[in-house]
Amino acid sequence: MPACLPFVPDGPYVGNVLAYVDCQSLALGEAGVVRVNRLGKRIAHFPVPAHRLVMAKNGQSALALAKRNDNWRISRIDLQRRSVADWLSLPLRF
Repeated sequence: MPACLPFVPDGPYVGNVLAYVDCQSLALGEAGVVRVNRLGKRIAHFPVPAHRLVMAKNGQSALALAKRNDNWRISRIDLQRRSVADWLSLPLRF
């Protein structure tokens, strides 16, 4: 975990934790995605399942990936507007 993120709150985190400037996005599996500040305080919750996260290079959006049988459900998260949208479902291999 990067040194700029000294505290991660307790919880059943699934997938990965991504650093972004002074806050972080956490994939919580079926519980969705949360963003927390450096002190671990929740600043946003996105109600889309996420087992993996893919952050945009500019840090303004992310893709939430959730495994569904042989497919992956992919949702787009707009971190600036704090909105989510289902995008597509595809059979992907990692």
